[in-house]
Amino acid sequence: MVSEDVRVGASLRRETGETGVPFVGETATPNRKTFADTTSLTVPIAVTLGKGTSLEAAASVVRDEPRFEDPDDPWGFTESETDARRQQARVVVSHEWSAHRLSVGADWERTEVTNRDSYGLQLDGETTSTWSAFAEDRLSLASDRLAVTTGLRYDDHSAFGSAVSPRVAVSYRLSDAVKLRAAGGSAFRSPSTGELYYPFSGNPDLDPERSVSWEAGAEWSFWRGAVLEATAFTTDVTDLIQYDFAAQRNVNVGRARLQGVETALRGTFAPDLFARASYTLLDAVDRDTGLPLLRRPRHRASGTVGYAGKKVNAELTGSWVGERDDVDATTFERVVDAAYFRLDVAVTLPRLVGPLGPFVRVTNLLDADYVEVAGYPSPGRRWTVGLDLTY
Repeated sequence: MVSEDVRVGASLRRETGETGVPFVGETATPNRKTFADTTSLTVPIAVTLGKGTSLEAAASVVRDEPRFEDPDDPWGFTESETDARRQQARVVVSHEWSAHRLSVGADWERTEVTNRDSYGLQLDGETTSTWSAFAEDRLSLASDRLAVTTGLRYDDHSAFGSAVSPRVAVSYRLSDAVKLRAAGGSAFRSPSTGELYYPFSGNPDLDPERSVSWEAGAEWSFWRGAVLEATAFTTDVTDLIQYDFAAQRNVNVGRARLQGVETALRGTFAPDLFARASYTLLDAVDRDTGLPLLRRPRHRASGTVGYAGKKVNAELTGSWVGERDDVDATTFERVVDAAYFRLDVAVTLPRLVGPLGPFVRVTNLLDADYVEVAGYPSPGRRWTVGLDLTY
């Protein structure tokens, strides 16, 4: 914190990883590996400009350096190195007056990708950029029982053109305990740098995803402030991006529909103790083939218990993911990935000196064996230790 009206933070993160690829088709490839190396820096800023007016901004830089090697490749494709750099910025100004809360803002992103492999230079500083402008107004009526939110977003991508995405949401509080809500809108998503250019999956011919979504739900507040939520939703997507094992690259699915129901329960049961749980029933279908979309579980559930103290925060989260359709990377036939359960822990410790605060995260605490993608075992127990820097 710089002052009561200005808050500045910083987050520096680096992740590295190594994944073996034991088979290509029916051929054993014991020395085939992929390596991941990602470094990111994010600086958020929040400023109170005056009564009812605030500004939030953030800037970030990300560098991805994925690498591939296989000295035994029979076709001579023994290595590949990619250097992808991304800069992002966002600013939002919000103002409250009368029954309105108006927010206007802009996003900007620039990516630059270079790729070199055994056959030479494939991408030499390939650059794309996106800028977006958006506005949203929340209008409160009927003594704040009725809220109507309307929004509009404009995206302009250097490679994929522009799109306008409207959205509207309505909520109505029937009583102190019950609130109804509904929302609908459209969205535009351009392919990410990895989806376009990364080795063994990138496809520079991808089209952007476009979607139309609707949802309706209710919230019920009951015992000691606990809240139970239920939401029905449907999303129709054109040109959904997913990985095709037969083509060994990302592809666009012509038409897809994702619909289902989400339920959630949350509450604070003691001054410093909280809990939350959720369950999702999902039906995700490729509307061109009638087949389920890959790696989209029909059933998913999670639960968290936590402690939020003055100096220490801790969370224990259990996640259960049900069976889902997948494709065998060797035969290209459809298979079913088994359900799995994973337990994660996150702890934030008291600040050491000034703005420096240590944290510890353990992913897959029980060292469970499971797969998220057929044929590729997920990592075992993983530790992350770091420092948060906040001014």
